[in-house]
Amino acid sequence: MALALRVPTRVVHGLNATVFAYGSTGSGKTYTMVGTRSEPGLMVLSLNTVFDMIKSDKNSDYFEVTCSYLEVYNEVIYDLLEKSSGHLELTSSGRIQSRE
Repeated sequence: MALALRVPTRVVHGLNATVFAYGSTGSGKTYTMVGTRSEPGLMVLSLNTVFDMIKSDKNSDYFEVTCSYLEVYNEVIYDLLEKSSGHLELTSSGRIQSRE
């Protein structure tokens, strides 16, 4: 889980990051990303680290943090942070938008 420290360090310094989990159904992608209460996954550890770093940063008084958690299953995109969003669509510009 060294990645859980490397990614947040770069993000806090202004870089964007993407973590991509790929595998068949039941292979442990969700467990790796989210984990459990007793064994947090990569996403939880990374976000905790980002907010700890922000809290301890005395040089800046403003941070903006955005996060997406998407799943692509059978060529359909789902927003896992906003369950009510329904399917998402990939636009020709490469952006993802909600399907109304």
